[in-house]
Amino acid sequence: IQTMIPNGVFCLFTAWDFYELTTYTSSDYHIAIPRDFKVHLPEPYTAKIYSWSKPQYQLGISKIQIDGKEVKMYDIEKSVCDAVKFRNKIGHDLSLEILKNYLQRNDRNLDLLMKYAKVVRIGETIRILVSTLV
Repeated sequence: IQTMIPNGVFCLFTAWDFYELTTYTSSDYHIAIPRDFKVHLPEPYTAKIYSWSKPQYQLGISKIQIDGKEVKMYDIEKSVCDAVKFRNKIGHDLSLEILKNYLQRNDRNLDLLMKYAKVVRIGETIRILVSTLV
């Protein structure tokens, strides 16, 4: 998938599953692309493609190794912000599960989480949710 969509970044359900933030597993890959980029995958590949604005797309891209291959995936803080940002689409329960699981991790970086939250304009929402969960 990464070689067929070189500008693609694994996101949302794919990232949440990779970081073990939820027990829900999607059968599709979830990939973000820049808004002006178009992509068509050949059969039998299935993926949910999201066209995001430049600031939303560029924030938090990291390169990770999966089965010896380097792929682009949003880092865990960006992935948590996406869960809160899209909570009305994915469901509030799933969004809270992801945030709770993130807050229980030893490797969490709340400063980076809040920095990303401000960029994607959910800073106050994250602050309120974190304060109620901690």
